[in-house]
Amino acid sequence: MALCFFAAFLYFTKHYIVSDVIIRISDWKWGPADSQNCPVFDHSKEDLTINRMAVLVPFRDRFTELQEFIPHLNNFLNNQNVRHTFFIINQVDDLRFNRGALLNVGALESLEAEVNGIIVESITQKNSLYQLSSQCLKLPFTKYLALHDVDLLPEDPALKYNMPSELGPIHLIPFYLHPRYYYFKEYAGGVLIIKRTQYSLVGGMSNSFWGWGREDDEFQIRLKSKGFKLMLVNSNWQISQQTLFSIVFY
Repeated sequence: MALCFFAAFLYFTKHYIVSDVIIRISDWKWGPADSQNCPVFDHSKEDLTINRMAVLVPFRDRFTELQEFIPHLNNFLNNQNVRHTFFIINQVDDLRFNRGALLNVGALESLEAEVNGIIVESITQKNSLYQLSSQCLKLPFTKYLALHDVDLLPEDPALKYNMPSELGPIHLIPFYLHPRYYYFKEYAGGVLIIKRTQYSLVGGMSNSFWGWGREDDEFQIRLKSKGFKLMLVNSNWQISQQTLFSIVFY
């Protein structure tokens, strides 16, 4: 498992979202790479024929939930032999939450880290002295994305995080399986699994929805306009809607 933490400062100027990306993992500092000669992260163990998934998590002020989410989903995906990388996109400004824009930042910056690489600065302490060293890394390439809320924990092994078909993305938690939104038939949020090529073809999500909701509804319109279908998991699982996913909230 690889984990990247993006801190995104978002502001809205016409049709553009501008992001200032700072990536941190504990005492590691990450930044954009200038060199094209970067080793691939954990390349000795990576089978490039495997369909690896990028888990994009839009995030703000939910660190307690994140501490439970990461190990839970990591174990769940490992049990399915799904190779994956986590990308946590943290909105750190004072504007209203913009889930669509954060997912767009995650899709673009994760691809940048995979294609061009990133500079990693490692801070180590020896006695009372701190030493700084840096190297360039390319993260393993991911072929599809899981647009995943931080408070949804999959429980049932029947939920498969496999790469979707050419028909369209998979909505892993439609309304009839959601523990809370079972009354909202048009619900398309929570967990959506989509190929990178599909996400790019529809232009990602809208950057225009500030505050919770509606960006996933508009995303359905984008999918339909390009001929994609939203693939739903088996509705016969409705009897198990309380056990397929659990909601974590503190």
